[in-house]
Amino acid sequence: MISRVPFYPALFAILPVLALYASNADLFPLAQLWRPVIVVVVASAVLTAVLSLVLRSAVRGGAAALVAILALYAYSTFAGWVSSETESSTALLYWLIASLLLMALAAWKVRVLRGFNVLALAMTAVAVGQVTYARNSVSRAAAAERSQVAANAKPKENLPDIYYIVLDGYGRTDQLERALGYSNRDFIEELEKRGFFIAKRSVPNYCQTQLSVFSSVNMDYIQSLLPKLDKNSDDRTPIVNGIRESAVASAFRSCGYRVMGIGSGFPGVPFATDDLSVVNRPGLTLLETYLLQMTPFGATQRAVESLFDAHRNRALTAFETLEELDKPAATPRLVFVHILGPRPPFAFDRDGNPGKRLGGYTIADASLLLNGITADQYKEGYADQATFINRRLLQMIDRLLAGHPDPPIIILQGDHGSKVGFDMESLEKTDLKEAFSILNALLVPDSIRARLTDELAPVNTFRIIASDLLGLDLPLRPARAYYSTHNRPFVFTDVTDRVR
Repeated sequence: MISRVPFYPALFAILPVLALYASNADLFPLAQLWRPVIVVVVASAVLTAVLSLVLRSAVRGGAAALVAILALYAYSTFAGWVSSETESSTALLYWLIASLLLMALAAWKVRVLRGFNVLALAMTAVAVGQVTYARNSVSRAAAAERSQVAANAKPKENLPDIYYIVLDGYGRTDQLERALGYSNRDFIEELEKRGFFIAKRSVPNYCQTQLSVFSSVNMDYIQSLLPKLDKNSDDRTPIVNGIRESAVASAFRSCGYRVMGIGSGFPGVPFATDDLSVVNRPGLTLLETYLLQMTPFGATQRAVESLFDAHRNRALTAFETLEELDKPAATPRLVFVHILGPRPPFAFDRDGNPGKRLGGYTIADASLLLNGITADQYKEGYADQATFINRRLLQMIDRLLAGHPDPPIIILQGDHGSKVGFDMESLEKTDLKEAFSILNALLVPDSIRARLTDELAPVNTFRIIASDLLGLDLPLRPARAYYSTHNRPFVFTDVTDRVR
């Protein structure tokens, strides 16, 4: 079989899938791997069979199929080389011509089958080994060394539902006005009318989503919870595990709360959940999205629109699911929510319709995104999306308040601010005050409100709430702010004095 059947194109086809997964095993659940593997294997086998029949040779058909597969994966790189010179349709034409010529050359020149099969088997074995090692690393990664905060809990009677809503990239009013020229003061006033406390000088503890959320739901700093973390590593597995198995979820669950998670489709923030997890509607996973964007299929207008539509649907689903929880249940609920906005991608206009398409779909932000769009486009897209999210939040809040005889606790919190002036790899080039400013709005009982301050840090949010509701003794942590780069997320620079 090794010398007669050209199965190597199918094996070469799964190598990019395995490589992408292995390098991001801390981000992608294992379940996301199987569907793209099956799809590319079947598609490659069909392509090889068809070309073998057309060329009347398994050797030539396999060679042509391999070139076609490699060309598909190389499209985004090829398009990047020529995009500055030509329109995307012309780049596609150039790619197609080059691919066909290379396929013809391979079919004409290549006379090896067994050797390619053996090479493909060896390379696939190595790739599978990398995936296995990556998954074992995820399994071995130590969870955060959390204190057993619930050991001495004395919870109150009639505990309220709690909705903790992370609004990704939602900045503070003063910095939004300064950096983006956008005002959300009408929204803030509406929140205050509904009884929300607004922390007017709130600063996040970290400037990256996963780091910020981790410290918030574990009520402490990464440096304290993970003192043995390799500072030079970019492996975020302990952070992801710490979000999934958070101290907040553990403490409230032990006191009778039912913990729920409503996700954004971004697997890097896997909130704890007991029996409800809205990650996304049926459609492409993030792994599949990245793979698709390597090929010409991901560059088509229809594909781009489909990805934006899926993003919009996930956000709308989160709001709709929250509204379905408007009636109290037999047991109190702690609901974690992640909304991937108002930060990019800018999928909504001010009225909730599809936003302006600023290139392909990506969840990149800051300097990574600004390589492809202008600062003015960022500001416009952010303002439009924030305006819609504000209105949708108020509708959701009104629904929750109307359905609860006793008001629930609702927390609206940015994980970091907007990032039009943020450089992912340079502290010196970063507008720190913009990125280190967040919306921090809380609807809480008077006993909790009395402890809130305008400088409330996210790391202390649940320390205050758990101390009051669960009868725990949780001293507040000093409010500090730490910058780190994307590639070295655990090399922290204290910028507290620079962002106040």
